Amino acid sequence: MNNYSDLKDIDTNLTVCVELEPINKPEMCVRIGKTSVQGILKEQSKFTTELCLLDLFNIEIELANKNYTLNHGTGILIKQIQIDGISMVPRFNHLAQYTNDHNNINPTNHLEFNGVWILKIDCPFYQWLHTNTGQGWLIG
Repeated sequence: MNNYSDLKDIDTNLTVCVELEPINKPEMCVRIGKTSVQGILKEQSKFTTELCLLDLFNIEIELANKNYTLNHGTGILIKQIQIDGISMVPRFNHLAQYTNDHNNINPTNHLEFNGVWILKIDCPFYQWLHTNTGQGWLIG
């Protein structure tokens, strides 16, 4: 009899996908684990990377050099974040930290101030998910 871990079709990777919508071409940086993309966001964009199933990682979205004029304010709307096909936004917005220059700490997926939005996955993803959905521990 084969153990689950002996099966050859186990996927040992996680696919992380972040979809962002810009408001007036913001300067931004997206970091998923050790992968980083930065620049001016001109149109709705998707960023995808593969991580090891047991990796601990952060998803960080930074808005920089925001133009605070009333007519042409810049910003970023986090349309979607999926980890292994499981939607994180808006379901887990309350677990993200948004550190910004206006000290706005309300859970959000609309970045309207210079700062960094961070979702920390501080244990293997499926253990994190079980804990944060009230399903108890998933023994590793």
